[in-house]
Amino acid sequence: MAKVHMSVFSKWSRHAVHVQLLASGWFAAEATIAAVAAKQTGNLVLLALSMASAIELWSAMALSVRLWIVVETGEERFSNLATRLTSLVTGILLASLACYLSLQVGRQLVLPTAWKVSALGFTSAIAASVITPWFVLQQRRLGKILGSSPLLDAGEQGFFFTGLSWITLGSLAVGWVAQEPLVDLAGVSICIVLLLKSGLQFLDMARRLTFSKEDDRPVL
Repeated sequence: MAKVHMSVFSKWSRHAVHVQLLASGWFAAEATIAAVAAKQTGNLVLLALSMASAIELWSAMALSVRLWIVVETGEERFSNLATRLTSLVTGILLASLACYLSLQVGRQLVLPTAWKVSALGFTSAIAASVITPWFVLQQRRLGKILGSSPLLDAGEQGFFFTGLSWITLGSLAVGWVAQEPLVDLAGVSICIVLLLKSGLQFLDMARRLTFSKEDDRPVL
């Protein structure tokens, strides 16, 4: 992938930092709103959206720091060690979330609790379905401009989280029409499969990244 001139690279890197900081703020708000809605309604899909957004927040903040380091140091590439660490932690968090939600599904089947759909839940799901894709497109665009695989990977990860928000919205809509709590369990079960699959992909990515004596030298 073609590189850009250093001054232009620095300009676009600063822009990428700003986008990532905005993304971090949005994911923090998304996680909080979805958590409140999940607490009010008992919807597991909203709980999944909230906790997945928290993981997405961690990933966005980690990438913001790496981009900021590039801006401050003038380096054009990213640390292989940082890439591996971010992938490892993200993979562990996603897999752990899948396991936790599986336990919640089992608990709900054994001891059913009250369930409802709220305006706040719908609002959080709709907002996530619209705003998250915008950040994904920005990450993909900046990744191509800067030749940054971490930004491109963040865009790919964003597609996954966008899918979760769409599943959440669909589950809430169908559950509201059908007035059937089992729709919530079906929706969160799909989320669990996607979370586990994505978590394993991140862990495999971390495993496949290799180290050398030149690991301190930033690499793509």
